[in-house]
Amino acid sequence: MPRVGERLAIVGLLFATPVAVVVTAGGYYWWAENVKEEPRLVARRAVNPRYDPAEQVRRAWQEPPPELVLAFSGQMYGYLQPCGCSRPQVGGLERRYELTQRLRQFGWPVVGFDLGDLARLRYEIKQGVPALVEQARLKYETAWKMLHHLGWQAVGLGPEELLFPLEEVLGWALNTRPPTLIGTNLDWPEMHEVAAYQRFLLLEIPTDLSPSSPSQLLVPQPIFSTSPGAAASSGRSSPRRTWRVACLSVIQESQLKKLREQAPKELLQRFSPAEVALANAWRDLSRRRPNLVILLHHGTPEEAKQLAQKFGWIHIIVNRDETDVASTLADELPSAGLDSLPNYPSFLNRLLIRVGHKGKAVGLVAVRSSRSPSFPDPDALPAYRFDYRMVELIESLEPISDGSNPVRELMKEYVYQVYARQLLQQWVAQRQVSHQQQLDQPGAAFVGAAACAECHRSACQVWNNSKHSQAYAALAKYGQPHIVLQRNGRSVTIGRQYDPECLICHTTGFEYKTGFRSETETPHLLANGCENCHGPASLHVQFPKEAKYWQPLQRKASANLCISCHDSENDPHFDFAKYWPKIMHKKD
Repeated sequence: MPRVGERLAIVGLLFATPVAVVVTAGGYYWWAENVKEEPRLVARRAVNPRYDPAEQVRRAWQEPPPELVLAFSGQMYGYLQPCGCSRPQVGGLERRYELTQRLRQFGWPVVGFDLGDLARLRYEIKQGVPALVEQARLKYETAWKMLHHLGWQAVGLGPEELLFPLEEVLGWALNTRPPTLIGTNLDWPEMHEVAAYQRFLLLEIPTDLSPSSPSQLLVPQPIFSTSPGAAASSGRSSPRRTWRVACLSVIQESQLKKLREQAPKELLQRFSPAEVALANAWRDLSRRRPNLVILLHHGTPEEAKQLAQKFGWIHIIVNRDETDVASTLADELPSAGLDSLPNYPSFLNRLLIRVGHKGKAVGLVAVRSSRSPSFPDPDALPAYRFDYRMVELIESLEPISDGSNPVRELMKEYVYQVYARQLLQQWVAQRQVSHQQQLDQPGAAFVGAAACAECHRSACQVWNNSKHSQAYAALAKYGQPHIVLQRNGRSVTIGRQYDPECLICHTTGFEYKTGFRSETETPHLLANGCENCHGPASLHVQFPKEAKYWQPLQRKASANLCISCHDSENDPHFDFAKYWPKIMHKKD
């Protein structure tokens, strides 16, 4: 979903020059009723609807099959769904649920871990719009609940978690488990004592997990109360029956220093150096004899590799990604010293992985035996290797609308909460700023496309036949998900037409003074109209022959203006040279 503040202008590139009609609320509907083709914001078409990512993974890992599958995500930044109206799109937690369920149907135990940064707040804070901040909080809380249904067991403490503020995140973590919030180098005794977060997590996972059986959670014990004797006696579970998986999470000073102007100083002072925290955690964790150790790492790849070199007991590091797209390959880490650990299975490799941004992909790691079934020593612990696959969440993973996907149901609840909390009304009241033309001409106001039609007939006909004229109608009718409520004996559809993050590209003058406010208050602005490209035209309508009012409206086409909405995510096929002729128009 796009963030509202990122879009300061709406795509269009429609038409310029004089206009001389007073706007009427019914004008928009007259043009909408005469549109030539059906609005198009339909279910996204898969590149190949027969391609099943889960089946491809099964074939790749068929012999030998994995004893355990680890799923990794991170830096979702609030993208609960793939963003955009043009197909294809990738990502979304509903599709992630479909993928993991298909993998579990193969009889594989799938356990998920998230690096952190479930939603983004620092950008919203900069905009100075409380409604944006509230929507970011709603996204975070919703994402946490979705991860619970996905079977994700841990969420690392990332930079964005520190800005919500952290106390709110700790509250959500207490209310819904799993997942558990992990902060290995956070020293906050009061919060740790009430189990709001843990320094590490230890999971005991059966290898014969059936599709209907969840992973068994071994409740992590606070470091200061661990009983060495009890831990040692409980640590002899064989990976042939169960896997004992540990997860830790650190945030490096290189990331913390970027937050000094935004996060409270006393909070940042609670973090100890990553190396010190990991050494302290291992003294306690090693007594419990984990078979496999995962580190969620917020830092540079170089810092991650240094930790891997120092702490040979770390098997997999999930590192913060600086790029938007997940890499299809994992980096191999040096394996020196792993075989010297007593009573542990032997691993032939160690991995450093990055999973990109915005939840577009999931990183899967299979734990597979590297020895043949005829290995001569039946009492020896087997050797294993990690196999990595990055899986994009493509359209063939789109869930069916039968209520079987609990993440889809939570997404419906999110859409309803955006409506019920009146985030659109709040946003409009808090955010509306002056358009550049309004700064130059304070009396300028948005009047809608119908006000242009009397004089600019041919230009408006081009617009009327374009999808820009149906931007709002398409969003209201086809935006997903939506819910239908019964109010006063009639059906009311609650969908994305109440979401300010969507409306920025589906209405006219959104976020500017006198621009779109709501369907009832500003019905003449229910489309991506002329003024999104040309600017507010009321003064030109009032004084059509005054050059000082019509000249500023004569703007040349600009690809930069288009990509404020037709960006790589909303419209991956956008080509200015191809699109512009479709809406190009002459002066009337």
